[in-house]
Amino acid sequence: MQKISGRVVIGILWLVLSVSIGTWWAVMGIRQANSIAILQKSSGTRTTQEAMEYLEKQQRMIKLEGAFFLSLLTSGGLALIMMSVRDIKRNQVIKDFFATVTHEMKTPLASLRLQAESLEEEITQAEHKKLIKRLIEDAGRLELQMDKALYLASISREESLYMERLKPEDILFPFQNYYENLSVKVESTDFILCDRRALESIIKNLIENSYHHGEATEIEIRIQSHDQKVNLDLIDNGKGFDGDRSKIGKLFYRHNSRSGSGIGLFLSKNLLKKMDAEIHFPKPDSGFQVKIRFPIASDRTPKR
Repeated sequence: MQKISGRVVIGILWLVLSVSIGTWWAVMGIRQANSIAILQKSSGTRTTQEAMEYLEKQQRMIKLEGAFFLSLLTSGGLALIMMSVRDIKRNQVIKDFFATVTHEMKTPLASLRLQAESLEEEITQAEHKKLIKRLIEDAGRLELQMDKALYLASISREESLYMERLKPEDILFPFQNYYENLSVKVESTDFILCDRRALESIIKNLIENSYHHGEATEIEIRIQSHDQKVNLDLIDNGKGFDGDRSKIGKLFYRHNSRSGSGIGLFLSKNLLKKMDAEIHFPKPDSGFQVKIRFPIASDRTPKR
């Protein structure tokens, strides 16, 4: 069952608080009018028919105004809740449609890339081979964007990840077959607990950022263990990052006109958080560096 939207909760709280305050105001007004009448009687003041009629008139006015005020508050609160629920349903329909279309596009894209790779092996002409290579690269980038869209939808719907115990190099080594000048150095034998597909998407996004936005020609990923943590350090020789590092990972943050939308790093940060991992962006002397820290998964660490 999905969590109740924050706007709905705020609307309910606003309605309850407003009605409570309005009711308290009406009750206090009526009590004050009654107290005035009692004081007049107890003080021996001569209560005329005109004074009694005036007090009754004041009481009726307070009751009518209070009822009108409460009805307005109730109507406003209910309208706010209804609009919030309607917006939630509309957004859910859009998210479901977006996720479905994205999922359906992944299969033909993967098939297109595989066929292009088969053609690349058969074609010998340099000019055609260059075009096929470009097609494979573009198909790979489209697949990455589809992965981002799927994970963005899963985060917004608070879907759970499939956590399993594995070694980081099992995920990292295959990337060396797809990316030139990518090296993986293993200095740890420890396991981590993660979602395989999510971590693959994170690593792929970081590599693509280094090559396409950082203009790197060499990337190195080191796997080390320290202080009960498994560290994955990605280091490239690109142009680095000269923006505000505290804003890295914020959705749609762009530090210049040539940078990306920030969706990839936003997803990386949130997916790693769901896996109890951390991501940091230290400032090296040159290039760009990313540090990912996972807790060491022991033999007794349960899957989730």
